[in-house]
Amino acid sequence: MDLEIEKEIRKLLTQIIADIHEEAEAEQLLSDLLTPSEQVAVAKRLGIALSLVRGASYEEIKKRLKVSSATVAKVQESLDTPGMKLALSKAATDEWAEKWATKLSSAVNKLMGSKS
Repeated sequence: MDLEIEKEIRKLLTQIIADIHEEAEAEQLLSDLLTPSEQVAVAKRLGIALSLVRGASYEEIKKRLKVSSATVAKVQESLDTPGMKLALSKAATDEWAEKWATKLSSAVNKLMGSKS
């Protein structure tokens, strides 16, 4: 593919991704653009990154995610890249929000239960 054409297509893809605000739309885009094996590969890379920042060993990651040491090492090298930092930051924010939503829901349920 011509380099200029590739650049324009990548720019278009980036804009499409930036315009997505719904999880269902993102899921649909990924499932339609990527093969199942490509989706697994991308998910594994994110899983490796999350595991590494949580302190998991290479052996734990290899066993749990069925990946090679080389794949874990490659992801390890990418942890300081802007895109990976962004992904990990968003994952941490989502985990924090989910944790607090669960706690708040539990507290509200307890309050509602005690009013009966």
